[in-house]
Amino acid sequence: MRWRELAIASRVEAHGGLVERGLHATLVQIASRDIRMRKIYCSLIALLLLLQLTACTGVPGITISQGTPVATATGSQAQGAGEEQQLAQRLFKQINQDRAANGLAPLAWEPGLERSTHQHDLVMAAGCGLMHQCPNEPDLGTRISNQGVQWQTVGENIGEGGPVFSNDLAWNMVSMIHQGMMAEKPPDDGHRRNLLSKDFHRLGISISIDAHQTLWLTEDFAN
Repeated sequence: MRWRELAIASRVEAHGGLVERGLHATLVQIASRDIRMRKIYCSLIALLLLLQLTACTGVPGITISQGTPVATATGSQAQGAGEEQQLAQRLFKQINQDRAANGLAPLAWEPGLERSTHQHDLVMAAGCGLMHQCPNEPDLGTRISNQGVQWQTVGENIGEGGPVFSNDLAWNMVSMIHQGMMAEKPPDDGHRRNLLSKDFHRLGISISIDAHQTLWLTEDFAN
């Protein structure tokens, strides 16, 4: 089995004109009332990075690469949606347990963020690969706004692994990806910082398993 994960990593404050870039995680912070400035600074979040993660199974490096976009759900994907949603809810519960263990308030489930994550899963699985923004796909902030979500701060974690041939194997893969994120250490801890951020109050998760039995995971966060 193999798995990879990636998080978005720069902070953009439109009004202050401040741009702070981290190495392996992106927090996009844009004042939503200034649309022109948001469009200017959104271009800054396209970031190439290579992150070596370690876990008990030995994890390969992560790379961001170009690919192809845009997909729609197939019949087989729709049939598996029930199990995939159960996996997403199980992960959601685990994330809030981890937040509680760190003295943080739980995140609320946001259906608009779930729709955003699901569409992104389909685009990645269609050939784009593990990327936060695929060719011809809107940036993270626009994706979320298009689902009717009001926000000032957003973040995203993504992961991929497989093959998974059963629901138990799928959960083991999800758990491995999540544990890898939670085990990160500064400064390469962007996934963990998103998961344990005090700035975020809402979360949407999508887990999709494609025809090749590859599991795709997207987590979108908003304040």
